[in-house]
Amino acid sequence: LPMNYIKSGLQTIVGRKENSDMAEDVAEQVSRLVNRLRTSTLYEDRRDTLRALRSMAKHNRVEVGTQAIDALVHLMHNSITNDSTDRDAELIALVLEILRILIDEEDSAANVHQEKKFDQDEIQKLARMIIDTKYSITSILCMIDDLEFNVRLQAIRCLTALLIHDPKTIQDILLENHAASPRIIDLLHDDREVIRNFAILLLLELSHGNVNIQKIIAFEDGFESVVSEDCLFLMYKMLKGNPSNVQLFREHSLIRDLQGVLDLLCAVEEERGNLENYWTEERTATVVRTLVSPSIPSDLISNCQYDFQSYGFLSSLMNLLLSPEITAKVLTSVVLAVAEVIRGNQANQDYFETVATNSECSQNIVVILLLSMTNSGRPFGLRLATLYCLQSFLYKNDHGKAHLVQTLLPSTAEVEQVTAGHLICTGLVSSDPLDQWLCACLLMHACIWSTDEKECLLRVQLATDVSEPPKSLLQQVTSILLRSHHYQVRIGLLMLLSGWLAHSPLAVSHFLQQPDNVTYVCNEHL
Repeated sequence: LPMNYIKSGLQTIVGRKENSDMAEDVAEQVSRLVNRLRTSTLYEDRRDTLRALRSMAKHNRVEVGTQAIDALVHLMHNSITNDSTDRDAELIALVLEILRILIDEEDSAANVHQEKKFDQDEIQKLARMIIDTKYSITSILCMIDDLEFNVRLQAIRCLTALLIHDPKTIQDILLENHAASPRIIDLLHDDREVIRNFAILLLLELSHGNVNIQKIIAFEDGFESVVSEDCLFLMYKMLKGNPSNVQLFREHSLIRDLQGVLDLLCAVEEERGNLENYWTEERTATVVRTLVSPSIPSDLISNCQYDFQSYGFLSSLMNLLLSPEITAKVLTSVVLAVAEVIRGNQANQDYFETVATNSECSQNIVVILLLSMTNSGRPFGLRLATLYCLQSFLYKNDHGKAHLVQTLLPSTAEVEQVTAGHLICTGLVSSDPLDQWLCACLLMHACIWSTDEKECLLRVQLATDVSEPPKSLLQQVTSILLRSHHYQVRIGLLMLLSGWLAHSPLAVSHFLQQPDNVTYVCNEHL
């Protein structure tokens, strides 16, 4: 205590060391350690030196990086040219860990309270130094082949960190080295789960934005290692907007394998235990969408749609869609996946229309989706997804259009259950602007390019008040349009009228019989 008091007093009189002096001390310590690493021949000395550098790298990355990177890479490269031993493996694992710490942003965030302010530019420069050092990337790739667990793990993590900071350079290096990408893909078959998981993260970074590497992963059967969420995400990245990979996925009959994943998720609750599989369901549905995306060639879409139906995948998706336990977020993804599997495919659309709930009051899938679409308590994204699904059901589906429009027409038989037509008409006259817009859009798709359905809609009668006689649907639509001040509602109704009147002289004639309609169009839009 007296000594501390005297020391404190001296520091008050003389002053504490400046930051520059402290930085010089750190730089000097690093310099001594690097020199010791270069000259030492004893295993224990090199091991202790690397441990000291690892400790300092967490808080003094710039000082360690600028002085030690060359020596670290040199040590790693020498171990390749010489016969490796178990002791060498421990040293190499330490070298790779230090290199990773220097550029790993997660380590920076974890230690930001202990070190200087986190500087992204500094880490970027250190990553560039590692890449530019001779033999660095080739040595790391060699270490990925090492069977020793910690060496392989640290090599994977180090290469992943480098890819995050300079993906293009690393991707170009790996493309020049034709054996590099297949070697990385082989990591997915490692018996050790930790290695597989970090290998997936490496492939995610490696495949990002590079079509050539995505093709290599596909040709090396990287698809067949679907074991986790990251694998599904990797599949999504390789398939999205890449028709050649979609074709390869189909040729390898991997849609059937994906079906097995979804079947497991659709199992009853006691079979799946307490595992939370919602994220996997959503990822699986997203992968499905990439295989039938409208952005890929139509013949390839048709082939994939056929496979989804023949393998029973569409049936599994429908079971998942009707599951009472499904969350709104996952349901949105599943509805969108179903939409693109049935879009423009008559066989799939016909199957879709036959699906119904298994409850006592069985309801058709179209009615179920309409109930969700017109439910103001549902999330906005889900309501839009159901609209898109119904649009996809009607797309190039004359039979589906006719069946939907028939539910709008008067019926002599008593109807105990709610119908699609009732829900659409209720939505059109609803006080909710979004309901009106959604139902107007759906009706437009029900009659567009179909003269028969346009004429059938002219016979639809709709009463908004029991005290008033019913009016034609066209009169009700134009009446709502004339008095509505909501921009979204007017847009939806004008879209409906445009699709309804186009190429239908009879519909145009009915529209012109109401003088207010012509006046509105002339005043508002001319």
